[in-house]
Amino acid sequence: MPTNVYVANALTDGLTATTQIAPALSSEYWSAPQGSADVPDGGGNTELYWIDRDEGITDGATWVVTSIVTLGGTPVELQVQLTGTFASSDIAIQIAAAGDNTGWQIGNTRLTFTAADGNDYVVVGTYVSDDVYNDVVFAVSEQQQGLILPQIEHVVVLMMENRSLDNLLGWIYPTGTAPGQVLPAGSCPDYDGLQLSFSNSDPGVNGGQPVHVTNGTTDWDEGDRTITQWFVPSPDPGEEFDHVTTQISNNMGGFLTDYVTQQADTPAEQIMQCYSVAQLPILSTLATSFAVSDAWFCSVPSQTWPNRGFVQTGSSDGFVNNDPYLPWDITTIFDVFGQNGLSWMVYNDGVLPSLTKVMFLDKYISTTRPISAGSRSFRSPVRSRIARLPARSFPRSASSSRTSAPMASTRAIIRRTTCGPASSFSQRSTRRSSRAPIATRSCSSCCSTNMAEPMIMSNRPAAPSRPRPGRCRAPRISISIGSASAFPR
Repeated sequence: MPTNVYVANALTDGLTATTQIAPALSSEYWSAPQGSADVPDGGGNTELYWIDRDEGITDGATWVVTSIVTLGGTPVELQVQLTGTFASSDIAIQIAAAGDNTGWQIGNTRLTFTAADGNDYVVVGTYVSDDVYNDVVFAVSEQQQGLILPQIEHVVVLMMENRSLDNLLGWIYPTGTAPGQVLPAGSCPDYDGLQLSFSNSDPGVNGGQPVHVTNGTTDWDEGDRTITQWFVPSPDPGEEFDHVTTQISNNMGGFLTDYVTQQADTPAEQIMQCYSVAQLPILSTLATSFAVSDAWFCSVPSQTWPNRGFVQTGSSDGFVNNDPYLPWDITTIFDVFGQNGLSWMVYNDGVLPSLTKVMFLDKYISTTRPISAGSRSFRSPVRSRIARLPARSFPRSASSSRTSAPMASTRAIIRRTTCGPASSFSQRSTRRSSRAPIATRSCSSCCSTNMAEPMIMSNRPAAPSRPRPGRCRAPRISISIGSASAFPR
């Protein structure tokens, strides 16, 4: 059975690749490409060669296949190493350019370098599952994020109630695996998810012994009723500022202690349970196939209104909780859009007015321009090739209680930063579209501290990384906007 090796070219021009192997290997055991291969642009996979993994590779011997492409006048070596074993072969990959290299890696890897033309390039090596043996995709791109933004004609921000990253996506990368790409360059390559060693403890729970996080939720008995696995935790943890402060205190060690205060006779241990990949297959697959932010933090560790305030104004106007529910009268991003002649609209799919209109009632009640439109007004232009959305659109989903949170798998499209297979990311990131991908915001704590974060207006520095002994941490930006990442540690 072979491993196939591909190049995904996300540049604007085609490439040429030459391939050689050392020591020599019979063409019976690999495709032995002759001359050079053209690698067109566009981000699609172009096969360079295949090589057999269980025949022709002598036990204990090593072969290295080197493909060379030139980026910005600098040769780049894309290398695959096979070492024979008793019945098969072990594989490793390496990328080398401009005097630097990744070293031989059995997992995904990447190299960023400055080429002779003065531009920065990124080459990512990714293992892609295919039958018995993994294939390898080397994705090449130019590190100029500014090339993408001018292609976006519409920005759509979807605001929804939501759960925390760990509660829904804490287990998407098992131990020993990592995302295909991590942004920005130089960030820790590991996904900042959950580990079975994470725990909380409280003197009144489990005899004071640690309660560890679980990979999957279960049913819980609560008197004469059962809390099913899809409702865990029930009731919701405290959302107010004081509750969240307790939860994240002691190095994320206060979730259990705070949950004990929520409701008498409720099993407090359920707060430590998180949904497994098997329970949320669609959500998990989308998160690993596209991108997800594992270091995006809420503006205010509290409820809906202060965080909606940051989304729409860059400030909570000094409030840390929803109360008092008074109309706000501070400058919004909508005011800035209007001052700069930019079109915008807030959409709402419920019967009641959008929360944006309620929050800023005094500002917009007398405006001649409608601030809120129905969801049908949003869907029609999206489905039509003729009608046009405003350049900045803010649809708001009508959310119910916690019952919808774990089941609403369509929310997965939204969480982005660490990326799945490099080829699919590179292709999507450079493709022109008249509508940008929908980005969402979490707006209140449906489960743990997962409220909205500053999105457009805030110039505040990023929140500090969650302290975790022995873990490498680097702030990561989002490609799109995702939910906050906070849950029991």
